[in-house]
Amino acid sequence: MVKLGFESQLVTAEPAKDGMKDLQSVTSKGKQLLLRHVSIFRWLPHYTKLDAVGDLVAGVTLGLTMMPQAIAYASLAGLSAQYGLYSSFMGGLVYMMFGTIKEVSIGITSLMALMTYEYTQDLPVEFVILLTFLSGCVQLMMGLLDLGILVDFISEPVTSGFTTATSLIIIVSQMKGLLGLRFKSNGFVDNIWQLFKHAGEAKLWDCQIKPGLPTFGLPPFSAQVGNTTYSFLGMCEKLGSGIIMVPVVGVLANVAIAKAFSAGKSLDATQEMLTLGMCNLFGSFVQSTPTTGAFTRSAVSNASGVKTPMGGLYSGTIILLALGYLTPYFYFIPRCTLAAVLITAVMFMIDFKIMIHLWKCSKRDLFALLITLVSSLMFGVEVGLLMGAVFNMMQLLYLWARPITYVKLCKSEKGCEYVLVTPDLGLVYSSLDYLRTELGKAAVLNGRGKLPVVLNCAHFKRVDYTAACGIKLILKDFTTSKQPLLFLNAQPSLVHFLQSNNINTAQYGNSEEEIVDILLGEQLDLTRSETLPFLGKSQELKVSVDDENILFGALTLKQEIAQETQEKSTKC
Repeated sequence: MVKLGFESQLVTAEPAKDGMKDLQSVTSKGKQLLLRHVSIFRWLPHYTKLDAVGDLVAGVTLGLTMMPQAIAYASLAGLSAQYGLYSSFMGGLVYMMFGTIKEVSIGITSLMALMTYEYTQDLPVEFVILLTFLSGCVQLMMGLLDLGILVDFISEPVTSGFTTATSLIIIVSQMKGLLGLRFKSNGFVDNIWQLFKHAGEAKLWDCQIKPGLPTFGLPPFSAQVGNTTYSFLGMCEKLGSGIIMVPVVGVLANVAIAKAFSAGKSLDATQEMLTLGMCNLFGSFVQSTPTTGAFTRSAVSNASGVKTPMGGLYSGTIILLALGYLTPYFYFIPRCTLAAVLITAVMFMIDFKIMIHLWKCSKRDLFALLITLVSSLMFGVEVGLLMGAVFNMMQLLYLWARPITYVKLCKSEKGCEYVLVTPDLGLVYSSLDYLRTELGKAAVLNGRGKLPVVLNCAHFKRVDYTAACGIKLILKDFTTSKQPLLFLNAQPSLVHFLQSNNINTAQYGNSEEEIVDILLGEQLDLTRSETLPFLGKSQELKVSVDDENILFGALTLKQEIAQETQEKSTKC
């Protein structure tokens, strides 16, 4: 009875132990997830007094830099100056919690201000705040779907063309404020024309700022414009493509800045998407405009010796103090001064040196830059960025559809000649016909229609169904022309995929020496149960036998056994 009781206790204890292990596993995974996405838990336990001093100096310096820039950028967005300040403190506080790069400063930027103006001009501020809210939602969704990889499809030349065009647009648009001119323009070219047309006029504008802190509340989901009331869907319809373009451009700019200050370390673009989304989402509750990382302010933060993202706490505090106590003094800042600050801030973003380098090393990338630059100046920055990204995608598709194929006529030490064909990229359905043509050319021109052709599959990491069917057609072509085709360095997954699609006549080799042995007939198919590790079960092992006498004896023994078996069956 005691034994039975003891066994019963063991039986009930084992599930409890398993439950504890499962609980520990879940807790460990939750801790890892928390450390990955809430960055402050990674660096706060190691925070020192020296870090605090560095962050304090950098944060105060950054806050004093942000104030005039924020007012100027609000003017660029067509808003009252206080909205620039409203947009300058929440980003730093949120990024302190979730951000990964200590130098990055989140707030209103010239790029975001310009795009905000393009989509909300002649509309009340409620549309701007809703755009901020929707931008945050889109960026959060991109982060949750782990779409950080999309940023990798925007090349450096396209980014350079985009920033250069944006800088030129900002400079030209601010010239009227610098010169005290009043006029409306439609686009970059028309703005230049209007500048010359009104060059004789000059007026001094003042900047009026509403004092006090912003009210905290939900973003507006309806708006009144004149006698028309817009519902949420109506406001979204008015914002149009800005709901997608503004957050995408914001992510692009923020990740580009984060890469610039990552000091060669790997960057989690998905985490940056999530963080930026939360910055805009929470910012919309304090009447913020769409925000992203600012290169100039990030450079100031880096030069000031920032140690951790805690610097955002001090810069945000400076902005809040300015809103509470200094706004009456901002009234006397003339518009021309703000325009000068803007022009000075973006001048360094114009990059013409890269064009010289691209002309020397890659004219294709130079063409991508020029497409982005000209399209942005003529049709708007969002169209330019889209066209640059599309051109990049077209380049990638072309490279995969038309891979560079290296053809080499080889001769082994044993005198075996063959044609080695090596595509520099993998095999996909779009490149199938091209590869089939190149193999045919190599077989006829280099192989003289009789030499074996060896296809090097070192880069064929994955083959789709269409490509597998195409290989079957290629094998049929070579069988018809009575010219051998062999596969070199075929991956196990590739061999299995081909065999599962009934392509069992192909011959494979892991090295050129094995290929030569196959071609010379030194590898013979023996009936054995073992198979090569990388082949399917239907592919028999090919064994190289040097001693012909051993082979002859084995065959003779096999014949004798067969005769004895036949004689016994006859007697029975």
